[in-house]
Amino acid sequence: MKSDKNVKNIELQENKSTSKETQSHVLTLQSMVDDISFAESRKKKIEEVNKKTDEVIQLQNYIDCIVKVQGEIIDNIYYRMCKNEEEADKAITELRTCLNRKKKRKKFYWYFIYFFIILAVFLIIKAIF
Repeated sequence: MKSDKNVKNIELQENKSTSKETQSHVLTLQSMVDDISFAESRKKKIEEVNKKTDEVIQLQNYIDCIVKVQGEIIDNIYYRMCKNEEEADKAITELRTCLNRKKKRKKFYWYFIYFFIILAVFLIIKAIF
């Protein structure tokens, strides 16, 4: 009788130890799955930020092209309107100085936007690691 009880106690202890090991393995695996899902969500956010950054750079390039073409059109108009080239050159230089002031302001705004984009990317990377 005593040996039967001892055998049952040993079996219960073995079952308890294996269930504790199983629980610890399950918790470990669950934490790994959580870490992987967190990393995947961060990766998606970084990809979105990179995509937006590329779009901003592309828009800036379009704006630069438009400003360049606009300058060429204005040059042609002034050369046709003015009686001689000296008057046209003076008018064009005045106009260009005015446009350059506006262009510098626009560039400042873009640098400001670039700064915040870089800051956001840095904070996202810092949050991941």
